[in-house]
Amino acid sequence: MGIIKQLFRSGKSGREREVDRLYELYKAPFVSFLRKQYGIDEETALDLYQDSFSTLCQNVQNGNYTEGHTSLKTYLFEIGKRKACNWLRRNRMEKEQSLFSEWITANEISREWEEAQEIAARLVQETEDICRRVLTFFYWERLSMAETAERMNYKDADVAKNKKSSCLRRLTFALQKRLEDADIHWKRKEKK
Repeated sequence: MGIIKQLFRSGKSGREREVDRLYELYKAPFVSFLRKQYGIDEETALDLYQDSFSTLCQNVQNGNYTEGHTSLKTYLFEIGKRKACNWLRRNRMEKEQSLFSEWITANEISREWEEAQEIAARLVQETEDICRRVLTFFYWERLSMAETAERMNYKDADVAKNKKSSCLRRLTFALQKRLEDADIHWKRKEKK
């Protein structure tokens, strides 16, 4: 007499005991099979086993499995193989999509950043001499406003500061326009 006939002949408690026995009987070989054949970690293999065993039970109840064509264990492993392949395909696609989007994002950012730097450098070179000198003294040479005023022959640090602000404002607007023309979008951080 086959396992399925035995299950349906026994009462509810006997059927539950037999299902529990089968569950435990096939679990270790199933998990070992998935780990060896597909390289799936133990936790995932256990999840796939639970899902496969549940599908097996549903198929038995629905009459989708009949004894004689294949053993219950073989049928369970076939279900497990399909579920493992689907899991691997989904997992690989998710990893590939994640890596691809990280790569694209990183490359887009670095490409945009490099292009933005080139545009800014050209703009600084093209700006009028007075502005270029004031900005260079203050930002690149790190001179104080008083030292910048002295080098530029300005009356005092306030004049140098006003000139720096005026030049920086014009440079910022010109840079923003050139970046937009190059389809590089940037947003200034809002002050808190």
